[in-house]
Amino acid sequence: MATAKEHLASWTRKYFENRNLYLHNIRDIKDTEQGLDIIYKDKTVSFFIMPSLEPETFLSKAQDKKGNYGIACYNTKENLQQLIGSWSVLTAYPSLSVYFVNPFADGDTRWIIRPKVHDQVTEKASLKLGLQTLFEGVAETSLKHVEHMAAKA
Repeated sequence: MATAKEHLASWTRKYFENRNLYLHNIRDIKDTEQGLDIIYKDKTVSFFIMPSLEPETFLSKAQDKKGNYGIACYNTKENLQQLIGSWSVLTAYPSLSVYFVNPFADGDTRWIIRPKVHDQVTEKASLKLGLQTLFEGVAETSLKHVEHMAAKA
């Protein structure tokens, strides 16, 4: 019986392992306190596994703004609102990617955004609408649903 966090960590690991079957650019994936370290040939990406997006936790642990970071969270309205509310501080991390995941979706299971890059190419006035559109591209889930499904897995 897996927790929502364990299920998200497992999904994230499998996602990168599957990508690596094609790209062959990952040397290793290691479990860490915050989630996973994806070790590439030329860099390491520290992945934070957060069923509920917690920008404060990320900011307190990601001290090096030039570091390579990823966050995996579930595709919930609450997480979308956290992203929007923390947008200005997250854009300070040029190499941050945020993965919004619904592993139980029938169609697409994730959408990915790099806040710094997105901030540079989008109109500020349309930020919320653009993020909402990306969010709607993957079936919305809830932590309650994820916990229920993860327990069955």
